[in-house]
Amino acid sequence: MNWNWNMRYWTPEYWKGAFCFTARDLVNPQSELAQRYPHLYQVFRHRLESAYAARDNRPVSLCSHTRLPHGYKGFRSDTDSFQKKNELFGFCDSSERGKNAARNRMNNMCSEITDQMDVYGTAGQGSFGSVFLARERSDSNNQNNPENLKHYAVKVQQHNTLLGAENTGHRGPPNGPVPDNRKSLRYVPEEALIMLFLTDSDRFPTLDAVYTHDRYQAIVMSPCIDYNTERQPSPPKDHSRRFPALTARYLLTKDHKPLLNPTEGGKVATQLFQAMRQLADMNAWHNDISVNNILVDENLNAQMIDLGDFGFALEERDFFERHYMYVPFQEYQLSPELAQYISNQVGSAVNFEVPHDARQESMWKFATMIYGILHGFWPWNEAPKDGGRHPDLLNHRVYTDPRHLLDRRHRILNAPLPIDENLPQDCKDVLQALFSKNPEDRPTLAELEGYPWFSQWARETQYFERPFSRDFQKVCSRRKRY
Repeated sequence: MNWNWNMRYWTPEYWKGAFCFTARDLVNPQSELAQRYPHLYQVFRHRLESAYAARDNRPVSLCSHTRLPHGYKGFRSDTDSFQKKNELFGFCDSSERGKNAARNRMNNMCSEITDQMDVYGTAGQGSFGSVFLARERSDSNNQNNPENLKHYAVKVQQHNTLLGAENTGHRGPPNGPVPDNRKSLRYVPEEALIMLFLTDSDRFPTLDAVYTHDRYQAIVMSPCIDYNTERQPSPPKDHSRRFPALTARYLLTKDHKPLLNPTEGGKVATQLFQAMRQLADMNAWHNDISVNNILVDENLNAQMIDLGDFGFALEERDFFERHYMYVPFQEYQLSPELAQYISNQVGSAVNFEVPHDARQESMWKFATMIYGILHGFWPWNEAPKDGGRHPDLLNHRVYTDPRHLLDRRHRILNAPLPIDENLPQDCKDVLQALFSKNPEDRPTLAELEGYPWFSQWARETQYFERPFSRDFQKVCSRRKRY
């Protein structure tokens, strides 16, 4: 591919070093960054060339029109000038709240998407976006065989321009220029940009395209949901039907047993490790490794999702964060260093100012996920001695109630880690190392690669099939509508 390196873009001083902007420089062999960080240049350049080869050089940002009034008609919303001159999107309007949020996002989806595919349901939604499910439209070549039609996940969220984000104090740029050979710069969300560099990986969704259409952006990607005969557009444009994906939440059963055996758990753990390594090769890490952001398909293939929340650093000092964010929601992943700092504070604050290495925080969250998958409950969350049940640390009533938390925090700080004695010794060695009380004693991601447990499942000759989950089946059978 022939690259056009003469395009210029504007970068606020406090955004310099952000992935959105450095990615373009890191694939340019003539740039100062590429020469200063040759190892990153090699990784970024190779991955980008592989991505465009897989895409047959198809553009990433595709929406070519707009319906905006007040003089913007005819200008693409992904252009350099539009991003830097418009602050219409630096806020969240009333249509983004309440029951009608998903319908509003659906109605504002770019028409170029709905011209090519039919939306038939929703995989999930939250305060900042909805993930719709769609199937490509049939034509004369495939209309008699719907099994050959491609399925997509379409994440629709409000569009926040660079100027809007800067004027509202956004900590980082929401969009960045696509590194390609097009004549004009095209901006896409940071999440889509890093997905482009992860195209060759099976551990993340595969990016198809981005449609930045007026006040909304849509990221079209591969889905990770189970096969279902109802996955068809009948009736058409019915986005209210729910098709949930099996998240890591369901790998821990309601009676606090592991859904997977040690070999199956080892496969999932190794694939999560692979995902972290593929991010680390770009000096990036996932900021929210949680039960909701890990999907597992019917053959026990795992993917990390929600790459809108990731970190990136060029220098060693940039790996350090000032705050732990959204702490109450991560009580099940509480580390000794954070437990010691917050002491007996429960639900009184969302963020805590505790300087720390973000890589160590990410590794701890990774470790808790492995532990939960192998044991069916979270570290130091053993059942009460009186025979009661394990407190559900994912339940709001539990993670805001000191009666359930303070004893566990004491155990995190003072008690040895309880490990199932029936687990393989290689597995127990990994857990013992990852859960060292002192962060400096825990292995780094590179050191963890030397532990043999992460390669053992690959020597198994069995066909992997995800065990039946009664809890997940209940959710699917209700077929709740949004």
